[in-house]
Amino acid sequence: MSLNSNQRFVELKITECAYQQDELSDLCGILTDRGLLMPFNMPSMPLCIMHAYEFRDWTAEDIIEQFISIMTEDEFIENWRLEEDDDF
Repeated sequence: MSLNSNQRFVELKITECAYQQDELSDLCGILTDRGLLMPFNMPSMPLCIMHAYEFRDWTAEDIIEQFISIMTEDEFIENWRLEEDDDF
């Protein structure tokens, strides 16, 4: 399947790939003009051809499940609490 024919991607202005393996790794950074459509009117996620290929079959449901998985990790919740405490 061609990424160009996949309705999960949109054309963007040239930008850097935002893929990050985990929070300790750097962003990919390869220049790209394609973005993965995100749910909830979030901006499209810029992905280079290599990382776009990895996400070619992802649906909005897959993306939401990934968000939930990350947001419910104990470490994420603790960091969020610490950041909220800093706001007061």
